[in-house]
Amino acid sequence: MVFDLDAMVKLFAIFGAIGGVWWRVNMRIAECEKAILKMENKIVKEYASSNSLKEVEKRLVHAIDRLTNRIDKLLDAAHGMKNGSSKSS
Repeated sequence: MVFDLDAMVKLFAIFGAIGGVWWRVNMRIAECEKAILKMENKIVKEYASSNSLKEVEKRLVHAIDRLTNRIDKLLDAAHGMKNGSSKSS
């Protein structure tokens, strides 16, 4: 089987084009993999901060509950003073 130079040049050009497309596809896949890893890292960081927010929320709710109890005691004391002063009159 005899190959002429023109056929071999065309064959190498086709393989070169296919190789170039293959290389570009692989580069794009690598870029997508990097973007996915970056997104995963961002999600992990936000999830960790989400846990921190839950902890802050617990502390705030506890502080609000304590404040509510203090206000209730203050109102009960004020109500007792009002009832006590009206009984003595």
